[in-house]
Amino acid sequence: IPGRLLPPVLDPGEVAGRLLPAAAAWLGLARGLPVVTGAADTAASLLAAGLPGDAALLTLGTGGQWVARTTATRPAAGLNLFKAADGGAYHLAAAQNAGQVFDWLRALHGVSYDHLYSLAARGWRADSPVFLPYLTGERWDSPAGGTWSGLTLRHDRDDMLRAALEGVAFLLRDRLADLRAVGHDPRRVLLGGGGVRPAGWRGLLADVFGLPLRIAPGSSWLSVTGAAMLAEKAAGWGVTRARSGEAEAIEPRHAEAAQAGYARFSALRRRIQEPPTN
Repeated sequence: IPGRLLPPVLDPGEVAGRLLPAAAAWLGLARGLPVVTGAADTAASLLAAGLPGDAALLTLGTGGQWVARTTATRPAAGLNLFKAADGGAYHLAAAQNAGQVFDWLRALHGVSYDHLYSLAARGWRADSPVFLPYLTGERWDSPAGGTWSGLTLRHDRDDMLRAALEGVAFLLRDRLADLRAVGHDPRRVLLGGGGVRPAGWRGLLADVFGLPLRIAPGSSWLSVTGAAMLAEKAAGWGVTRARSGEAEAIEPRHAEAAQAGYARFSALRRRIQEPPTN
């Protein structure tokens, strides 16, 4: 592609141009307003979260994304490396199978989100089925599909749904392990995105990660907030940010039971991924 057809590459928060008259009329805005270079949704979320140095950010929606700031200049196995909107870089450990798995479960079993998430508050059980949540492909290696394992006549629909909640949490723990493998050692987790509201779900995640969790200020609007902050910067208004880390911490309460469940999940995943022997 000829370079003359492409716009210049600018940093987030720079003024790329001015709003043209026709576009201004169509939008109902004043002509000449500055048009500001934005950022990817995760980069904008990281900017808005004001992530403390000892924390990792986990955003939950259709998928799940772990984010941690880094000084790395080269990619690492199982991770994406991106430039941060306010300078530096961040590692991204992404899981495709999060909220979209819950949407599939809700439709398949005819239950509400409230009912599904209420099961996260149930106690951990050693005889619970194990669910692999790989209903769509992951960015890196994963089994070729999802499955429930260990079902018996004692189990019912809610047992299957609870196992699915656990399976998604275990997949997110695997992605946290990818961050740890390259030297990240978060002591706490900041939560963002639309999938962090149910209290029982947050408690289950704390158990699985073995880390305290806090909800980021404006957690459901981090990407939009980050974009607005870039506009503030370009307009010369300064940048305002809600203070992170002041929300009440959700502490792990049943980490040992969650670890036992994760061991069963990991064993099933390895068994399915292993090539057949002759």
